[in-house]
Amino acid sequence: MTYLFSVEDRYAIEGRGVILVPGIPRDPNLPVVRDGARIQLRRPDLTVVDTFIRSLEMIRYRPELPPDKRTVPILLPKDFHKSDVPIGTEVFLHDEANEEAEQGGDGDAEEAV
Repeated sequence: MTYLFSVEDRYAIEGRGVILVPGIPRDPNLPVVRDGARIQLRRPDLTVVDTFIRSLEMIRYRPELPPDKRTVPILLPKDFHKSDVPIGTEVFLHDEANEEAEQGGDGDAEEAV
C-alpha cells in the first residue's frame, strides 16, 4: 500500500458525493493514480474500508499555491457520506491498483495524477 494523504476536510456535493481534501499530492515519486483506482481508508477509530476513487476532481483547490504544491481532491463512490470519513482518515492506494495502471489498466481512457 502507498500512503497518499490524510483527510483534512470533506465536502458533500448533492448529486455527486463526498470529496476528500487535500487530495493526492503532485509528487513524481508517487505512482500514477486514475479514476477507479482501489484505495483503502484507515479511520482514526482504527476501522478500515476498502473502496475506489470514483473521480479525480480537477478543481482549482488552493490556487494560491504553486502548481507543484497543489493537490488533486478525490471523489468517493455515491454511497459514502461525510460521516463515513472522519477528519484524520488516512488514504492509501492498493499496490495492485498501481500495477494495473502501469500495465495499461482496462483500456478505458481515464484521467491520471
